[in-house]
Amino acid sequence: MKPWKVASLILLVLTVAAVGYGMTLVRRGFSALATPSAAEEFVATTARKLAVPSAYRQLRNPTVPSESSAIVEFHAGLDPLRQGFFKEEAL
Repeated sequence: MKPWKVASLILLVLTVAAVGYGMTLVRRGFSALATPSAAEEFVATTARKLAVPSAYRQLRNPTVPSESSAIVEFHAGLDPLRQGFFKEEAL
């Protein structure tokens, strides 16, 4: 068999498989509650990795730790507002 025929046959098989998988996804529907299939998980992970440049992937979160004094002070300042908001008024 000639190489172009082999390549065409492989391409045809892959196309039929992709169309069949696409039809299955459309008929089954999409849901955030359903566990994704292995193929969906692979595609999503690969797309996420390709979307973020490698230099940025190695960076860490620059925000301060949650136990910092600035955040504790901020939450302490909110306490009077929370008490007034959730306070039950007598009728």
